[in-house]
Amino acid sequence: MDNTTLYIIGLIISSTFFILFGIIKATIQDVDALLYVFTNGGRDNPSSSISPTLYKRGVFQISLMKQFSVILSFSFGFILVTSYTNYWWVWKLLLLGLIVLTLIIFQLIIYLLIHFVASKIIRPSWLLVKSIVWIFGWLFLLIDRLPDTMKNRISYYNSQLTLAIESDQEEWKDAESLLVEEEVKDANPEEQKMIRGVLELEDIAVKEIMIPRVDIIAAEYSISLEDLVTTMIKEGHSRIPIYKDTIDNIVGIIHARDVLQVLTGDVKNDDALRDLIRPHLVIPESKPAAETLNELKEKMISIAIVVDEYGGTEGLITVEDIMEEIVGEIEDEFHQSAAAIIKIAENELIAEGKASLEDINDKLNTELIGDGFNTVGGLVSSSLGKIARAGDVAFVDNLTIRVISTVGRRINRVNILKTESLEE
Repeated sequence: MDNTTLYIIGLIISSTFFILFGIIKATIQDVDALLYVFTNGGRDNPSSSISPTLYKRGVFQISLMKQFSVILSFSFGFILVTSYTNYWWVWKLLLLGLIVLTLIIFQLIIYLLIHFVASKIIRPSWLLVKSIVWIFGWLFLLIDRLPDTMKNRISYYNSQLTLAIESDQEEWKDAESLLVEEEVKDANPEEQKMIRGVLELEDIAVKEIMIPRVDIIAAEYSISLEDLVTTMIKEGHSRIPIYKDTIDNIVGIIHARDVLQVLTGDVKNDDALRDLIRPHLVIPESKPAAETLNELKEKMISIAIVVDEYGGTEGLITVEDIMEEIVGEIEDEFHQSAAAIIKIAENELIAEGKASLEDINDKLNTELIGDGFNTVGGLVSSSLGKIARAGDVAFVDNLTIRVISTVGRRINRVNILKTESLEE
């Protein structure tokens, strides 16, 4: 095989890679495909969402490979035209220009057509990207050793890419909102509320709507059958979490109907009670409510235990709690009614400790924001920096919050007085 053939093969291969990398880059930078990758992997596989860091690395390395392919193509073409043809130098320049023009035309065609097929080829394209990131990861070790001026230039391009991604996502959210408004405008108010509730579940974490740890009614693993029945009757709960030693170690859930079967059966001992413990679902506090609802339905479980970053029990959430975000308040055993807020004057309230800051803001026209909490009780505890007692007073912005009563460590009821700020 002579050198001419080798250079022709090299030109074909490098040009092919240039086109391939151009397709991949155009695909993963397409707005629709970008949302497909970033939101939840195409909505059929939420676990396949892509991290922004991996995305930016992929785009950067694809860009490098694409430029490298262009350089190779031009080099092979230049050598072929200048060294292995007997044309006059003007014709050589024209032939070289034709090669470059062909590559440019291919690139334009790619960007014009890719939008129509991006969502269909995003998966195979992204698999190639991840492979390239893995193979050429050593490039980042080299980049770390580059002079600061060059690294700053690369960082600039990456920052521009990040801004473009964020802009595309904001545009998508705006478009989605307009689409929702168009779809629900003919529905009655109740239907509109339900539709919006379903859509908003994606943005609600279970921590925002769970039953807090201090309100969980649970039983120790060694509890007797008689005591468990007494607890269920007293608290009015048909499902009781069971724990060993501490509530941070919940081992399952016992249902009243299972206990009833034991009571009506021949064997009525505590050992039979242990066999009634059903498996439970454990979820992180940051898990979206929509995903939690789907998982509860799939596993046919009605209760999930919410844990914090250290694995400690943070709260409890039921199917009813999540459904309330869609259809409104549901009277169930764990959540009897909304936290009471009584307006006793224009700028004064009596509220339960579990009342949400959002409800207080609505009543008093304030802008309270929780830092890791979303209730009045959490706000007071955070402000005081200690376990609240009846009579304690917290000052937050232009609000004076006095603790009226507590139950154990939990704030039960508070008085909130809004005073006019100095600016007003």
